[in-house]
Amino acid sequence: MRAAVLRAVLTESWRRPGRQLLIGLVVVVATAFAAASLLLTDSARSAIVRELAGTPEAAALVVTPPATAGAPSVAQAPVIGEEPPPGVPAAVAQRVTRTPGVAAVAGFGAGGVLLSAPGAPGDGEPWTAMSVVDGPLSRFPVVAGRLPTESDEAAVSEETARRRNLQPGAEVTLAGADGRPIAFTVTGVATVRLQAVNTVLLRPDMLTRMTGADPTQLDVLLAPGVTPAQVGPQLAAAVGGAAVVTDAVSVRAAELSSAFGSLEGIFAALAVFGGTAVLAAALTTSCVYATVAQSRRRTVLLLRRVGAGRGQLLRALLVDAASTGLLAGLLGIGLSQLLVDGVRLAIRRLMGQDLPAPAVPTGLLVGCVVGAVVVTVVAAVGTAVRVSGEHPAAPDEGSEPVHSPLVTAARLVVAGVLGTAAAAAVVLAAGTADPTIALVLVSGAGIAAFGAVVAAGPVLLPVVAWSLGTLLSPVIGAAGRLAVRSTRNAPNRASTTAAALVLASLLLAVVLVGLESMSSSVQDRIESKFPADVTAVAAGQQALPADLPQRIAALPETGQVAVVQSATMRSGEASMDVTAVDTAAFPALCDGATDAGSLADLVPGTIALDRAQAAVWGVGLGDPLTFDVPGQPVELRVVAVYRSSGVLGPVTVHPTDLPRIVPDPPTDRQLLVDPVLGADPEALRLAVSTAVAADQGVLVQVPADLRTELSSTMDLTRGVAYGLIAATVLVAVCGVAVALALAVRERHRESTTLRALGLTPAQAVASIGVESTLLGLAGVVIGTGLGMLFGVLAVAVLQERAVVPVGTLLLSAVALVAVAALAGTLPALAAARRPPIPVTD
Repeated sequence: MRAAVLRAVLTESWRRPGRQLLIGLVVVVATAFAAASLLLTDSARSAIVRELAGTPEAAALVVTPPATAGAPSVAQAPVIGEEPPPGVPAAVAQRVTRTPGVAAVAGFGAGGVLLSAPGAPGDGEPWTAMSVVDGPLSRFPVVAGRLPTESDEAAVSEETARRRNLQPGAEVTLAGADGRPIAFTVTGVATVRLQAVNTVLLRPDMLTRMTGADPTQLDVLLAPGVTPAQVGPQLAAAVGGAAVVTDAVSVRAAELSSAFGSLEGIFAALAVFGGTAVLAAALTTSCVYATVAQSRRRTVLLLRRVGAGRGQLLRALLVDAASTGLLAGLLGIGLSQLLVDGVRLAIRRLMGQDLPAPAVPTGLLVGCVVGAVVVTVVAAVGTAVRVSGEHPAAPDEGSEPVHSPLVTAARLVVAGVLGTAAAAAVVLAAGTADPTIALVLVSGAGIAAFGAVVAAGPVLLPVVAWSLGTLLSPVIGAAGRLAVRSTRNAPNRASTTAAALVLASLLLAVVLVGLESMSSSVQDRIESKFPADVTAVAAGQQALPADLPQRIAALPETGQVAVVQSATMRSGEASMDVTAVDTAAFPALCDGATDAGSLADLVPGTIALDRAQAAVWGVGLGDPLTFDVPGQPVELRVVAVYRSSGVLGPVTVHPTDLPRIVPDPPTDRQLLVDPVLGADPEALRLAVSTAVAADQGVLVQVPADLRTELSSTMDLTRGVAYGLIAATVLVAVCGVAVALALAVRERHRESTTLRALGLTPAQAVASIGVESTLLGLAGVVIGTGLGMLFGVLAVAVLQERAVVPVGTLLLSAVALVAVAALAGTLPALAAARRPPIPVTD
């Protein structure tokens, strides 16, 4: 009997393959979305690490001198003649190499050299020299030629090759710390990230010879099958107090933070979004199973009448769901690969960049398939339990169940509890410092809020649809009145159908608000870190020549020029850097990321603080700050709170106020230069380099190149995010279309009854189409509102400024409503062709 029941349930499921395929389609797309989001997140992380982190991905451990432990390995401006930074001695490097489990070790260091080109432009120009090795621990991808393998060979960065017209086979002469020029043969051109000056790559032994410095970092590659947890303690014991051993993951995170600001929020948002997608798949599948419950009810009653037990039916229904989930999960994994390949191809063709292929571990793929089975079974449990418990004598034809006031009250109580839980989660998130935990709490609040909408759905959603129908009654006519009555007479069906729309619009709104906000924040940080196209920086602790601003301003290629002064303010044993700049002379400074106010308001008598300093002093926009200086206290008013900047220090004032609060004379440390309108930054760099050629200790940098690199990386990340949005749209459209299509397919009797009562086929189609549209409007209004709210909250807990893309949200809302209208109308057209007589399945 047990096998016969299972066979009967499976046969009935596939007797109507259209319905079964629609159910499976939701699971296929949801599985593909969940897997694609995980794979694309991995690709995005790999791309950002590849572009911005100096430590190679193959390195598992990093060895650094004690004085620089934890600091990112970013090459600083070269300073010739100064004491080199502390490094890792050769004896320590040998101990690292001999440690069991270590497969390879590569030293990395950087220092300053001078271009030696007597009588030619650029003679004496400071360059950055970096060590380079080939193999898995190489930091620099080769664009042309090869990396150096001999002591008299060198490679150059792409920017250096472009500026100096250097190609493989050319020669370049450099002078090191001893001043002796050495000729090198250029063997290749490589990509060197985040360097604003000309850069040459040398073998580690040659770099040490020219700069006199030991490597500042050792990158350690482990043998296959060995973990950092196993080798790390042995390595720490081997180096003793002469060096510090750090996990490479932590070092790369510090490098990313130094280059791009904190990326924890972006990675956490992608991770939380992937988890939310899985839950969304479960909820959407539950809505689909609830839609077909009535058809399953008739089959179960027939089997109960011929002797099938409830347990047998329940097991058969769950096996049916599991088989659907298994097949759909396998197809979803295949579809996810196509989605990822499509996103990578689109990025390559539209942006000209290569997104790394994601790692595809077998465990992840198996987990996605198992997840699809579990999600499908869990989604079917409620329907299966309810349907299998039907009494054999129950009537075949079940109309919409009428809930008692007690049931309605219980639903509203559950909705109230979930709403309260959502509010409590938001309050907890606001007081949590960890961004990942805060995001999880906000996501939980959003899920609870959606649960509240579902719980109150039979009361809430039909009322919203009825209100919208009443407002639109002059337009929708008689078909609209029938549609409005249908939603009120069948609130459970209306709620189940609209729930898919609420979920789809909620997810879309959250993603769009989050993407727009984080993109805007990162772009502001880039502008804040590199406000000028060209800078002249004082090397070491010396000041720029006093007449340099006037000389640079007189160049025909020069547009705006601003001097950044620096001084040290002391209070007891503590000291603090204070910068002074006239933002009116260089408006690009005002384009950086600010939390409050504007740097354009920085005039005499005012002060601007970075976020951390404002928090330490407990002040905000408009608050007065009094500085106790000899003579008379000085009071300045806070006009801006900004993010950490590459130019501004913790405290920034107008140049006229700096001598009032710091008695020591200020130092001109940096000159910001932008080209005149229409001029090329490279032409400006050449002009400035020529102007400072006779000035010792002045380094000309091109932040415009760094700004372009970071913006390009951000564009790559944004492309991945748009790929996730495309997948979200696919899931939303599929879920909405399937839910509505199934709802219409299951309403054959209602359609034929309308025909029997005298409605024409067009009127019957219009009635169902308008009902689908009204439910679409109701679901989209509620879902978009919740999505905007929780998107803004998610951005707020990351301490970022929320940006709501109103136009994009409106466009996505209109698109979802159109999908709802089509998904309800197209199946209704097929139903309208049936003759107006009762039809028995």
